[in-house]
Amino acid sequence: GFSETGPIQIAVSNQARAERTLPIRKESIPNFSDLELIQTSEPGFFFMTEEGDDGLRYADLIQTWLELQDGDARQQDIASEIRHQILKAIK
Repeated sequence: GFSETGPIQIAVSNQARAERTLPIRKESIPNFSDLELIQTSEPGFFFMTEEGDDGLRYADLIQTWLELQDGDARQQDIASEIRHQILKAIK
């Protein structure tokens, strides 16, 4: 999960498409990875998704903030930025 140390784990329904779409590069040493893609079709992994202009589904900003704000310092920094985006959108 997000609150554990190590790479952020992201559930995707199509790993090959995610790898083509996201600006990522494979890490030769898995322990140094920032992100781990987990392919699954389990609906429980995809809560409050939104469809982007590219046709892909993304986690809702509030769900993303909830997951990241309980993480390590790096994840909490990202959560803080997301919080500002959420508050800006509701003003």
